[in-house]
Amino acid sequence: EDDEEPGEISNVDQHGSDTASDISEADREEALVEAAQERRGEAQAALARLDAGSYGLCIDCGDKINEDRLQFRPEASRCLTCQEKFEESDA
Repeated sequence: EDDEEPGEISNVDQHGSDTASDISEADREEALVEAAQERRGEAQAALARLDAGSYGLCIDCGDKINEDRLQFRPEASRCLTCQEKFEESDA
């Protein structure tokens, strides 16, 4: 008499949903890395503008970027109006 519960017959994972979750986890990790790289690039560009003496000036219109915006996003390269136009044109 064999009271053992049957195990998996193969060493290969038979659960498709596990593979799907592995892929989506890899996609999430890739997206996080890309976002971190983008933020790093924005910070480096802000430091370059600081060195050049143009930090706090909008790269599109040349106006001063609002202090509150720079407090919230020190790496901001555009005033809020130009940023909104930029995002609309990118959509």
